[in-house]
Amino acid sequence: MVSAKSYVDLISGLKRSEETLLKAVEALQGRVHTVAARLLFADMRLTIARHAYIFEEIMNVLKESAPVNLWDARIQTSVDKLVVRRELEKHVELEDATLRDMEKIIALTTDEAIKLLLTHIANDIKEHHKAVQLIIKRNYAF
Repeated sequence: MVSAKSYVDLISGLKRSEETLLKAVEALQGRVHTVAARLLFADMRLTIARHAYIFEEIMNVLKESAPVNLWDARIQTSVDKLVVRRELEKHVELEDATLRDMEKIIALTTDEAIKLLLTHIANDIKEHHKAVQLIIKRNYAF
């Protein structure tokens, strides 16, 4: 079994790599010559920053306790599981409405850059749906 310190060290290395990559992408974004390329780099920059943030959060969790199955680790709080489940389901409904609108625009646009960016965002929303469904299944199934 890998120790908490070893996990923190490994994740810390990943975070540093993402931070280095972020600086490189920021520099490139300012040097490209088309709006589409700059928008794609903006998306990359945000994704890389999100990864670095997630790595930081993982390290914070690991610093608090030894690695365990994080689905089994509980946060001490008073939670009405039914209320949380309904809020998660409402979140999916709101994203579904956004996804439907986005897919209409994707179908209508002839601008390949907009189509590419919106398709990428739509795929992110679909991944969010999978994550929320997994959360509901693992934590709020009745």
